Amino acid sequence: MTAAADYGTTRTTYETWVCEPACGVPTAPSEPTPWGRFLDHAMGCADCRAGQRCATGHRLLHAVREALTAAAP
Repeated sequence: MTAAADYGTTRTTYETWVCEPACGVPTAPSEPTPWGRFLDHAMGCADCRAGQRCATGHRLLHAVREALTAAAP
């Protein structure tokens, strides 16, 4: 499976690896994670896609950093 992302005038395609639920790897959480919320916003926000400052994107990225800090040992 592949996924494509646009970065300005460049389109990058990434190969993704997916396994079946029976492989023993936990499935994704049913509630979006802070990182998922940030990515969902950034993919739909023209400012974020262009690398510009966006107040909502900045707030969501801050939430990602807080979640990473809280999860660190």
